[in-house]
Amino acid sequence: MVGRSALTSNRYLPRIRPSSSGSSPGGDARDREIVTTFRRASHRPASYPVGLPFVPGVRAHTNEYPGSDRAPRARWVVFGRSARLFDEVRHQSLEAGWEQDPGIKPPRFADALKVVFLRRGEHVRRISQHRLGWLRTLVELEDVPARYVDRPES
Repeated sequence: MVGRSALTSNRYLPRIRPSSSGSSPGGDARDREIVTTFRRASHRPASYPVGLPFVPGVRAHTNEYPGSDRAPRARWVVFGRSARLFDEVRHQSLEAGWEQDPGIKPPRFADALKVVFLRRGEHVRRISQHRLGWLRTLVELEDVPARYVDRPES
């Protein structure tokens, strides 16, 4: 729960919207998606989702799915063509216990400049870097159950 002082500090802009399941805003809490934009900050905000890398000085957009087993995901956008952002998200993930998985062959993402897959337990983390026009770089992070990525060998 976000405290009143956090909302008035103007450090981030919380927004709640219904998930794509089509339920109404007053519907079941399991059908909710919480979308939050965190403004640039030097320290990790208390309400920043646990388990996601925090990159100081970079605006972050997170999605959380309370009441579901879906993991939160994040997107960061910076001005310019910076590889540092991708490297920082990857580094923090490795520090948190995720491991490089060379067994996963990255599919060709039409707009991805870089893609890496990491594994921890029964989950796979995809980190991808994209160019937004000429002036911005986007890094996306999403965790999915490994069963969606693993394929039985023939």
